[in-house]
Amino acid sequence: MIQDVLQLAERYSPMHPSFSAAFAFLQKAIDSDLPVGRYDLDGTALYAFVQEYDGSESSDRFEGHENYIDIQFLLDGCERIEVAPVEACEELIPYDPEKDAAFYTCNDHKSVLRLERGEFAIFHPEDLHNPGLRCAEGGLIRKVVVKIRIS
Repeated sequence: MIQDVLQLAERYSPMHPSFSAAFAFLQKAIDSDLPVGRYDLDGTALYAFVQEYDGSESSDRFEGHENYIDIQFLLDGCERIEVAPVEACEELIPYDPEKDAAFYTCNDHKSVLRLERGEFAIFHPEDLHNPGLRCAEGGLIRKVVVKIRIS
């Protein structure tokens, strides 16, 4: 898991051939005030969702992916995301290849990160994450999730 600000995103571009396009889309999302919805950037290899919601107080439903890296970027608001290593968790819902997701419960070894406007987090398949948790100050969460196919 990586957390940083969009101004420094290019330092991560060498990690994957699609990262530069992903970060360019995030900048476009800031500049264009894109509406909520799905955006196909490169077919199934690179796509994004603009989302807007009220965060929840708590949840114990961590998600994990096998074929995609997530870049989660906060356009507005504040969001808490819990993170845990897959080996420290118990599977609740088995992997669904159609959705590229499995769901877990994680009682131990959880870390909490706080994303604020202009910050992003990169989650690789081994990084289970529980997004959508509101910060103490509450408020609407507006974010972009970019999905990047690993191979």
